[in-house]
Amino acid sequence: MTPSQAISGNGIRTEIVAHLAGSEGFTDYFSHIKKKLKLNNGSINYHLYVLEKKDVIASKTDGRRKWYRLKDPAFIASPVGDTYKEIIRTVDENEGGLRCDEIANNVGSNRGNLSNKLSKLVQKGRICYDPKNRRYYPVSQPGS
Repeated sequence: MTPSQAISGNGIRTEIVAHLAGSEGFTDYFSHIKKKLKLNNGSINYHLYVLEKKDVIASKTDGRRKWYRLKDPAFIASPVGDTYKEIIRTVDENEGGLRCDEIANNVGSNRGNLSNKLSKLVQKGRICYDPKNRRYYPVSQPGS
């Protein structure tokens, strides 16, 4: 399994990598990542372990804290961003709006992995969602 495969298709590991991609060096520790991503001890511990085992992240222990960083931010961060860019591009090209499953087919993902990303993009104002007809629209769409 390559580093990209270690995060591909797993929302939690993708979130961890995206979170760590925003900083350089050993700047985030276990409790901070857990609190920021709102995960329980077992879940965050497991996913950090997998990411470390697959050489995606590195860790160091300093007293009671275990600090984490990406091993190669330039290599690892791009697949995370590319998925979001592909979703935005797909939605932007279809002004009539798309359902989640239609977007999933266009970006080569499954609906379960995609729904979390779509929610984040809506929260950040990058795409719009109409709950009445369950469709996602470009931000530039009139009336969205």
